[in-house]
Formats: sequence, structure tokens, C-alpha cells
Amino acid sequence: MASWLDTLKRQILGEDRTLTWEGATGLMRFAGTPSVDRLLDDAVRLCKGALDRSTRSLIDRERLQPVANRLDVHLLIAGHDRAVAVQDALDGMDLQGELSAALTDYAVNQQQYLVYGGRVHVSPITVEEQTLSAGDEIQVRWRREKDAAPATPAKTAAPGPRKSREERAAANQPADPSVKSSGRKTVHAGEGISQPFTLRVKDREGEAVSYPVMTPFYFGRNTRGLQFEFDFTGEEMISGEHFSILYLPDLGYVLRDNKSTNGTMVVRGEEAVRLYTPPARRETELAKEMRLKEGDVIRLERGAHAKRGAVQFAFMLDDTPESALMWADHLAARGIQWRDARELVAQRLTENASPTALHEEYTLMIGESYLGASVTGSIWVAYREADENFRGGRALAQVTNLSRCTLTWLREDIPATLNEQPLAVGVATPVPGGGVLAFGAQHADFGGNGIPPTRVRFQWIEGHGRAAA
Repeated sequence: MASWLDTLKRQILGEDRTLTWEGATGLMRFAGTPSVDRLLDDAVRLCKGALDRSTRSLIDRERLQPVANRLDVHLLIAGHDRAVAVQDALDGMDLQGELSAALTDYAVNQQQYLVYGGRVHVSPITVEEQTLSAGDEIQVRWRREKDAAPATPAKTAAPGPRKSREERAAANQPADPSVKSSGRKTVHAGEGISQPFTLRVKDREGEAVSYPVMTPFYFGRNTRGLQFEFDFTGEEMISGEHFSILYLPDLGYVLRDNKSTNGTMVVRGEEAVRLYTPPARRETELAKEMRLKEGDVIRLERGAHAKRGAVQFAFMLDDTPESALMWADHLAARGIQWRDARELVAQRLTENASPTALHEEYTLMIGESYLGASVTGSIWVAYREADENFRGGRALAQVTNLSRCTLTWLREDIPATLNEQPLAVGVATPVPGGGVLAFGAQHADFGGNGIPPTRVRFQWIEGHGRAAA
């Protein structure tokens, strides 16, 4: 008997395109270059498939959960001229509004899914020139936000006035006119907004120079319009599009390794982690991302084999003192051992004795996250300790996933255990794969509401969206 996924693939695909699901992302790849109309029709179908799939747990496909209410759609177009033509076509439409309305109708009225906020929101559709393949690609990434905007009536908006090429180009420039553009027509889905920061760049000779730059920031041998001068002569170890630094309002500054050949290392204090995608997984997995923290040092291997070295980028904000920087020189001599980054899933278990039955799950971004009881009685993950979705407005624990994973319990008034061992407040405790955090009782002093007994299991996500202990 065919599975629901096999049926979905038959409905969506023809002979000239393939569909891959990778975690919370759908990837449709074309063998050639379809028309704009067909590309957009398939994007709509892929969005509907993403909504259907989002109702299934990453771990237990038979368990239903609320549908995703936020989608990011990204079009990779083969060839510069075609990418410009597709972007020009989108500029004459209100595709974001039309697609949001159509998907809201599909999820709420046709499928009758549970939708937080009663509305599906689609971020602005983005276009990028595809240089690694002769065919086009559609990427749809979904997520679920409990504080979504309230429902609005579904309606089709009329196309707005068409802007000139000069007006569109001006709108895509960074706010500071003295900073060069990244050279991309648009940025990746979910890459956020322009924000200033400083990179202090240190070469192998030890020279360090500070550069004021803007997000989205791109760095690599093939980057057009690099925001500062850099000599890439003989730099085989640095990839064509090596890494990016982005700013997203709900996450802050985010580092993305663009599936580079040698990966991108981040050193934070006495810990180091490498964002890296193995060659066998580069066609199917999303690029690795990590939340940056003030003072982080990004390290790239560089130079020919006969002249190895490293270039380092210290991530700084306006008030970062030079004395706070810890450069990533001589890691072994400092006793720092690095490892490849792995993403972590937090799974709320059911109250019964079954070790596999889940209520919900969240994928935690590499770096620091905060976990707590939500106002709806489940769990919530945010990227700041104080968040209105936490019961009482405060997180219960900080989870740090770098070269190792640790959990720091934050609340003296709420007892908790990890693998049945009591947690001390303020102490970073190692979290093993499969480790279970337990907390909750009827605490009358917690915002006037009790927290029901809650168990949260932590699992590593390894290739192809699979969680493993």
C-alpha cells in the first residue's frame, strides 16, 4: 500500500523533476529550465505539500501536530539572465500576499488543520542565480510560530505598480550607501534584514584590521562586491561562497556555512565547533547555521598545501572591547578540541510510560537556546531568556549546543532532574543524546499556575533529518 508521501510525490512530480524532504524543508529540482508559470505552479504545489508534511512529526510520521504557519520560499534559477527575468516577473505580482491567502484557505478551510493564529504567512519570495546546476530548484522551509498574527480574510490582491529596475536596485542596497552591495540580486529565504556589525580580520602574519560591514554579508573567492578588500590569490582552502552572516529579528546574527569544502569553524572561549556538510550530503541537506555571540572568532583554513595558515574574523558589535577577543591561534596548545556541529531536537514526551510517544518537538539552532513551559501548557523554545510565550515570562533552562551540549537550570523555585539526577541551579550540566529532562508539579507560586509534570528528551539530528541518540 502506497504511503501518503509516495502519493504526494506522484501528484507533484513528473519525469523532469525530483522531490526531496530534508528536515523542515522541501527541495524540488528540475532537470531543465521550466517556464515562469510552471515554476510558480510547482512552488504552490510544493508549499501545500510542505504544509501537509509539517503536520507529521520528524520522529514519528504517524503523529499529527499543528500545521506550520510560516513558509520561506526560495527560487534557485539556472543562469543570470533567467534569474533576472524571473525576478522581473515577480516584481509585477503580489505573489507573497496571494500565496499567503491561498495557503491559509487550503490549511484552514480545505484541510481543516489546526493553525496557530488562524493564518499561514509566506515570507517575501526570493530569487538567486543557480551556478552549481543546469536546472532550476525550489526550496520551501516551514516553521511554526505560536505568536502568529490573527486570522485575516483570504483575498487575492491586485498587482501593484511595476517599479523600474533602478528603483528595485536602490531598494535592495544596504542602508549605509558607503557599504558595497553583496552583489546578489536577493538574499536567501529567511536571511532577514540589514544590520551593521564589525569584523576584525586577522591574517596569518598576525595583522588585524577592523571593517564596518552590513548584513547580509558574504565571503568567498567568488563573492561579488565583497564589503572589504581581501587577496584570494592561491587560496584553494577558501570556497567560492564560503560563509554568510545574516540578521533575523527572532534569532539575531546568524552564521551560515554555505556547504564549503573545508567548513567554517567558530571558537567561543574554550570551545570550538565546525559548521560542515559532508560531500555526500550537500545535495540533500540544508546549510549549517549557528547563532553568533559577541566576541566569537570565525576561523578558515587557507593557503596552498605548502603554505598553510588560517584567516580569522572576530565578530564585534559597537561596544565590543578589543581586550575581550580571544583569537583562535594554536587551538591544540590551548587544549581546545573541536568537533563538527550537530543539531539538537527537544521532544516533549507523553505522560504515559511509552518512551516513543511524543506531544511535540523543536529543533534547536546551534549555539544558545532557552527552554521553558509555555502559556498553553506545553513547552516553548526561544532565543532569549525573557519571552512572552514562556509561562511567567521566563525560561526554565538554557541549552548550549557547541562542541558539547550542556543544560543550565535557571529556576530555584522549580526542581528538575536530568536522567533522574537533580539539577543544581546555574550549573552547566552535560546532556547526553537521549537524555531526559523532567520538571513540573503544582507550583502555586509560579505565575499563579501549576506546571504539570513534564519530560523533555534531547536527540541529535544526523543526516537526512533523522534524530538519533
